Amino acid sequence: MSKILPAGQHYGTMLQSWSFDEIAVRRINYDGGMLSSWHGNEQASVVFVETGHCAKRLGSRTVDLRQNSGIFIPSERLQRDSFPCATTFLAAEFSPAFLDRVRQSGLPLSTSIGFEAKETRQLRAQMLCELMNPDSLSEIVLEGLFMSTIGFAHRRKKDGGSRPPYWLEQAKDLLRDTAKEASTMEGIAQSVGVHPAHLSREFKRWFRLTPGEYVREYRVNLAKEQLRETESSLAEIAHGTGFADQAHFSNVFRRHTGITPFGYRRLFKTQAGLAHRSGI
Repeated sequence: MSKILPAGQHYGTMLQSWSFDEIAVRRINYDGGMLSSWHGNEQASVVFVETGHCAKRLGSRTVDLRQNSGIFIPSERLQRDSFPCATTFLAAEFSPAFLDRVRQSGLPLSTSIGFEAKETRQLRAQMLCELMNPDSLSEIVLEGLFMSTIGFAHRRKKDGGSRPPYWLEQAKDLLRDTAKEASTMEGIAQSVGVHPAHLSREFKRWFRLTPGEYVREYRVNLAKEQLRETESSLAEIAHGTGFADQAHFSNVFRRHTGITPFGYRRLFKTQAGLAHRSGI
């Protein structure tokens, strides 16, 4: 039977903790290689990865939490965490009274909600500030930030027809981060917790490119930058941007741009020289 952890109890090591009537903020460390048992938490929480990496299993879905990403987890939601490396969580727990006020504002809190790093920069900074230097206004300051952050994330989730889902943005970031390497669709799909076929289908629907086309286009754009700004050989650029060899690089580059890499570099230098002579 899965265990429901009381408020303030965690499987990791508590580094710092501050609590008031309705909000508690904590920093918790988890050892690399740790795998928790299935469990829930008595209180709903928001969790951010300060350092490290956590794969959080929520039912049949796995959410890949990397640095600065986060998630809202309802109370008693069953979960299981694995930590491939030492990881520090910045977390907040909420009392039922606080959640009732959030629900009264029209936000349903019955499901988990993922947060993008850009949505939470201010909240994360303020959580650390209040954790280090709490005073009588800390709870009021954080309450407003939590409500607005949850509201923005819920609006993004609700407006799913106009923005890609969170996991798909994660997949896009992973494809870009590993564009110079030989990554696989299976690996990317596993990281964001979906089937490879579903990832390919949704990626094409949202971005009008297959994942493979996106990676090729990104590599070509990297190569363009190096052709313009460096004197590296074509072989060096091919290797540095993830192409198999110079011939492969030249063929793909020409299909995408209609010109060879050498021709692109020569054309750019010619145009730059004309602009310089004309004083532009």
